[in-house]
Amino acid sequence: MITYRNMFSACTLIMALLFSGQVYGAVSIDARVDKNVVSFDDQVTLTLNVNADARSISNPEMPEIKEFEIYSSGSSQSYNFINGEISSSVTYTYVIAPYDTGNFVIPPFSVRVQGREYKSDPINIRVVDTGQKGKTATKSPQRSTRTKKPKSANDKLFITAELNKRKAYVNEQVILTFKFYQAIRIRGNPELEKPSFDGFWIEDLPPQKKYYEHIDGTRYYVVEIKTALFPTSPGEKEIDPFKLTIMPDEFSTFFGRDPFDAFFNRRKPSQPEVLYSNRLKLDVKPLPVENKPANFTGAVGQFSLRAAPDVVEVEVNEPINYTITITGSGNIKAVDRPELNVPPEFRSYPSNASENINKNNYRLGGTRVFEEVLIPKSPGTFELSPVRFSYFDPDKEKYIRMESKSYSFKVNPSSVAESENGLPSAIQDIGTSVKDLRYLKTDLSVKQSRVVYYNSPVFWVLQALPIFAVFGVLALRKRKDKMEGDIAYARSKRAKAVANKVLKSAREYLNGDDQRQFYQAISKALTGYIADKLSVSASGLTTDTLKESLNGKVPESTIKESLEILRTCDFYRFASIEDTDNQSEQFVERVQDNIMELEKSFKK
Repeated sequence: MITYRNMFSACTLIMALLFSGQVYGAVSIDARVDKNVVSFDDQVTLTLNVNADARSISNPEMPEIKEFEIYSSGSSQSYNFINGEISSSVTYTYVIAPYDTGNFVIPPFSVRVQGREYKSDPINIRVVDTGQKGKTATKSPQRSTRTKKPKSANDKLFITAELNKRKAYVNEQVILTFKFYQAIRIRGNPELEKPSFDGFWIEDLPPQKKYYEHIDGTRYYVVEIKTALFPTSPGEKEIDPFKLTIMPDEFSTFFGRDPFDAFFNRRKPSQPEVLYSNRLKLDVKPLPVENKPANFTGAVGQFSLRAAPDVVEVEVNEPINYTITITGSGNIKAVDRPELNVPPEFRSYPSNASENINKNNYRLGGTRVFEEVLIPKSPGTFELSPVRFSYFDPDKEKYIRMESKSYSFKVNPSSVAESENGLPSAIQDIGTSVKDLRYLKTDLSVKQSRVVYYNSPVFWVLQALPIFAVFGVLALRKRKDKMEGDIAYARSKRAKAVANKVLKSAREYLNGDDQRQFYQAISKALTGYIADKLSVSASGLTTDTLKESLNGKVPESTIKESLEILRTCDFYRFASIEDTDNQSEQFVERVQDNIMELEKSFKK
């Protein structure tokens, strides 16, 4: 007998066979470089692409290249399903730097797939003198110094940190650049400990840059990491040094490998070395009070505004989707929903809010989209005022006021027939042609006992059910109307359910070992709950406004607990420090208890 389980197993087996056959049959290896002519002080990026099942690929065997220094910079995998065919590939990336000028050949790379060896094609590279790209090459001298080493730094290993500006406004982006210079090989991965960044909101700026640089006649391999800092308050800010713990191997340099060193220069491996960067200072200026717009909510950068409805002519009770789009560079995540002045003849409901973040050229920016649903209550022609938005431009050092286009809506009477109570009529008359005939019974038995139903409790319960149903429907209708007409009431009623839903997602991040997302979800749950109860925007709910809004409504101890929870969340979200106490589950219960105490206070 064929069962669904057998059919499913058979289909799975067939798909597995097809998948393995397709991937193995399409094995190929391809090696490419980003340029074939390179200056002596430059580098080449080599990409090795292997089209095969990633699970069956062995690590590539790098050929011996005496004329180049080669360094792996990672790998990536991809899967594609096109026209019913499944394919996968693995891409390996290498950084190559020349030792000398001239014409050279990079030998083939070798990869084994399911025990079978595949080789790439050789690649021709021409290395020319510095600044003479495309001309006949001669041996290049050492490049001049571009970076000055710290006086106390190790000659072969050191780190630096610098800011792209010394002064900035509150919420203005400042780029911090960390660099690790190494002229010798190191064993294992160095451990980087970042500063706490107290007083800053931080955002990583990928990708990492890897390149070579000559300093005082020594050639260094440099790893560069950039981070966006947004100061949250004015004053002079100090950024603690970076700390890097490494295990150097002083017998194998990047740029001079002598095979006899392994036999004649044997010594004990060096001890772990700890490097520190310089301490940084930033003067954070407050945003000017003069000419500050009333609708300014803290956006700093350069932005544009666009607002438009999907239709301008509708019938009564038909929805209008009004979309507000803010695009630009700066801390786009701090941009709040602009206020919309809706005519009294309309009902308005905040709908979706989405964001698209980009970090092009190490500059944080993107787009935030806010949607509003407008429902006209009566016919006529109505004018919707422009949407107004303001931000502070740190380059121009002044506030910028923007407003969208105003729109006129033509609202026609509803084409749907309505009954006396305002509801659409769905009742159709029943024709009189239908007759229901029943024969009269003439033979009635005297022995039939007559049941008196009104003496039974069940009878009265059944009689009362329709009455209770009517009252129940009226109560539900009243509650629904209030939920739809009173946004503050609706937010307050749904606050706890929404918070519990966000806490559930926090537990999922906890299971996935994603600490930053976990604490972000916890912070979102608590601030969202308080914002819904107070009917304010969650993004604009700062520590001071939260404390001020809760005073007199919630006990002091409960407010203190809420603030402590939010401070803990901010610490682990922005400080880049791992929570090693494994108290995350207890922390969730602590947040739930705090929400319960808040709920009791709001019900009083």
